[in-house]
Amino acid sequence: MKFAPLDQFQVSPALSFQPTHDPDLTRASMAETYRTGRGAFHASHTMMARNTTSMRPKPTLNTWLSWSNEAGSTPTTVIEYRNALNCHFLPAFGDRIMREITYEDLALHIAAIHFESGKTFNNCMIPLRQMYRYALAAKKVTEDVTVEIKSRKRQRPLPDPLELDEVELLLTHILKSHGEQWHNYFEFALFSGLRPSEQIMLKWPRVDFRRGSVRVEAARVRTLEKDTKTHAVRDVELVDRAMRALQRQRGHTM
Repeated sequence: MKFAPLDQFQVSPALSFQPTHDPDLTRASMAETYRTGRGAFHASHTMMARNTTSMRPKPTLNTWLSWSNEAGSTPTTVIEYRNALNCHFLPAFGDRIMREITYEDLALHIAAIHFESGKTFNNCMIPLRQMYRYALAAKKVTEDVTVEIKSRKRQRPLPDPLELDEVELLLTHILKSHGEQWHNYFEFALFSGLRPSEQIMLKWPRVDFRRGSVRVEAARVRTLEKDTKTHAVRDVELVDRAMRALQRQRGHTM
């Protein structure tokens, strides 16, 4: 096999090799042409790498979480979404291109995970389903592989409240071990029915001693203040023991 002399070929910016018979072509011009073509290849390769990276679950996850936060999801909900995905899905799929992940890949991965209950499984699937819906709308994938993965049935346990004598034993122990303020806190919690996140945010201006009620209008979860779970302000009428706990506590803080 014979090769044509080097000066009979020119490297074009489009990376196609075409013969030339231009006798004026010099080594300097060839070097410049090669440099230009290499630059075009590098730019094309970089753009392709960026597009590929944007289709991987981790960048899509971050974009979707930012969108979820702006769309009204609470910061604590966004944290829970991130934790679920980081725990169950990103270790296996975080470095793969989303459109290459098949239904079978995901179904077999999920089948190998032990979820404590159907509720836990359904909660973990919520952010994954929403991330795929976002990726589908953003043209990152051509199909949503979570559609055929069914939610699991769960049995709701019956409530098992403490008996009154158990409540008295608990409060007596707290009073002896931790003092009156903790006793007040837990007696109010047990007899008011407020959610813990709501009780933490309760302030004295929201207590109406004359009417025997409190106004619940905010909550705190993991140090973050937010609306109540139902996004509604409500007035709660208190029974005598809850009111007495507040009256005792008022002596410590007012």
